[in-house]
Amino acid sequence: MDIYIQLAGNCHGYLGSRKHFVTTVDDMLFNPQNDPVFMEWSYRSPLNMDICRNCPALGICGGGCPLNADFEEGSIWSLDKRFCVHCKMTLEWLIWDLYKQMNTRLGNEVNER
Repeated sequence: MDIYIQLAGNCHGYLGSRKHFVTTVDDMLFNPQNDPVFMEWSYRSPLNMDICRNCPALGICGGGCPLNADFEEGSIWSLDKRFCVHCKMTLEWLIWDLYKQMNTRLGNEVNER
C-alpha cells in the first residue's frame, strides 16, 4: 500500500475532508501502535480482506486504493472495483504474454535441433 504525505505531513487523499487525520509528522509524541486509526490502516491488506482471499490477482493487486473503496462503498475495507478489474485484466495479459514468450522460445529450440 502506498501512502503519500503532503509537506504538512498529511495524506493527500483526504485533504478536503481531513478524515483519518490523526496527527502530523511533526508530532514526536505520537505512537502509532496506540492509535486505532493508524492500526486499522496498517492491517488493510488484501490478505486480510475476505473478498480478496481467493482472487487470482491477489499477488499483483495490493488490495486497490483504500481511498477509492471508502469513497465508493463507505469503508477502506471495501473493494476498489475499478482497480480490481484492472488487476484481473493485467494478470490475464501477463499470463498470455508469458505463454506467447514460452511458445516462441520452445519453438526456436525445436527448430534448432
